[in-house]
Amino acid sequence: MTARQHVMWQSLDEQKLGLEHLLTGQGWASGTVIGKAPEGPFTLRYRLEVDGKGSLVAAVLRLSGQASLTLTRSASGRWQGNGGEELSDLSGCTDLDLNVTPYTNTLALRRLDLHPGEAGEILAVVVEVPSLTRRVTRQRYTRLGPHTYHYENLGAGFSTELKVDDDLLVREYPGLFVQI
Repeated sequence: MTARQHVMWQSLDEQKLGLEHLLTGQGWASGTVIGKAPEGPFTLRYRLEVDGKGSLVAAVLRLSGQASLTLTRSASGRWQGNGGEELSDLSGCTDLDLNVTPYTNTLALRRLDLHPGEAGEILAVVVEVPSLTRRVTRQRYTRLGPHTYHYENLGAGFSTELKVDDDLLVREYPGLFVQI
């Protein structure tokens, strides 16, 4: 993986049009998403921190002029919210999935470290933007080839094929995102 990288994505989702600029480094990522949802325009700034195994340690999400959300995950898998309160509804979740960026798919792919033909399941906290509401969903990734993964949201019955680069950054998420 490259030590420090700039990446941009365009949203193709007609419900959440937008652009993202992401800067990544060793153990962290910082992104800005400017978008338009049915609720209106939004700007999301987020920072994610991961440990040496690729597991999420902290996520700080800030909507310009609106709410913010902080999630932390301990080494034992316990999640905490803004005020340090335990979020027992997230018990068992291993990953974070922000619905306005494909970068959180990259984190799951790196952590799973799948070989062609292998599959891995995760339990993810999905955070909807701009509402910052959260829900838990089971997801499966199957590595089809060096740059192709089959993604399934098992709770919603949704699936697609993700195209990635050598660093497992999503290049194409059909109908939702494309790297520019």
